Amino acid sequence: MLNLLAHEMIHVQQKAIETLVEDKNEREWQAYYENLFHKQFPQIPELSDFHKKHLQVKHWTIITEWKLVRNCRKNMLNKK
Repeated sequence: MLNLLAHEMIHVQQKAIETLVEDKNEREWQAYYENLFHKQFPQIPELSDFHKKHLQVKHWTIITEWKLVRNCRKNMLNKK
């Protein structure tokens, strides 16, 4: 439960004007990174190995999707 709160707190921080993150994939990547490595909230206990694996898969999926979208945008710009 604490990890879920930390995940949501990252999203709250991302919406502050000083630290605004507009890209959805970047926001999720940062939040999952925090759940895995606890850089901003070190006092939160580690997840079980099962949950770490689940987050790593989601993390990888986001990165892959991010790269695909970026490549599609580059290709569209190159065609113009």
